[in-house]
Amino acid sequence: TCRFIRTGDIKSLSRQNESTRVSYNTGGGIRGKSIAIGVSLVIKYKEGSVSAKENRDAEESLFFSKSEQYQEVMELIKDKCPQYLGWAGDKREG
Repeated sequence: TCRFIRTGDIKSLSRQNESTRVSYNTGGGIRGKSIAIGVSLVIKYKEGSVSAKENRDAEESLFFSKSEQYQEVMELIKDKCPQYLGWAGDKREG
């Protein structure tokens, strides 16, 4: 999949760890466990921007099943986008 993101519309970037809850029967009852499934790059858009109008919550996320994939993308963004320091947001846990 290819996505085009307008850099001028970006307000902030942040990382969100993604997890899911798995339930299983042990014979003595049902147990549950939260497991990590990947990492998302969350992009928040500036209010009133074209991208914000196209996305209901004025944000979107790009999911990566491996942390290494996320790191590669972040290194590329840091290297190629001089605006990166203005976008760097806080890490969000999910």
